[in-house]
Amino acid sequence: MTAIAAYNKVVKEGAVAIPATSASLSRGGNLLDDTDIAEAASTGFRSRLAGIKDWSIKLDGPYDPANAALIALEAAWLAGSVVAMHYLPNGTVGFGGNALVESFDVSGDVNGLEVYSCSMQADGALAAE
Repeated sequence: MTAIAAYNKVVKEGAVAIPATSASLSRGGNLLDDTDIAEAASTGFRSRLAGIKDWSIKLDGPYDPANAALIALEAAWLAGSVVAMHYLPNGTVGFGGNALVESFDVSGDVNGLEVYSCSMQADGALAAE
């Protein structure tokens, strides 16, 4: 197994790379209890089914108001529109899907850089790319 250096990671909105110093892709889902009470009484264990899956992306980085990807994310947050996201751990291969921008925050200390923090939630399936 070969490890992937995180500095190779590329996150894109559409075809435009997003400047990010930190990025994460979270994948989860619901587990549904389908335990038969009679069976649980004899075995002492629950049983479950996989339910609906979900995913999200979180990004942080330097805020550049001229960056096309950041402009698109801010506009999508304001309009409530969908963005095409691509999370590529090695820079070329990874995952993609449509998402809605949940939050887009900008902040900065007077002694530092202006930075952004963005959170996106799935609007459909996440696919391998």
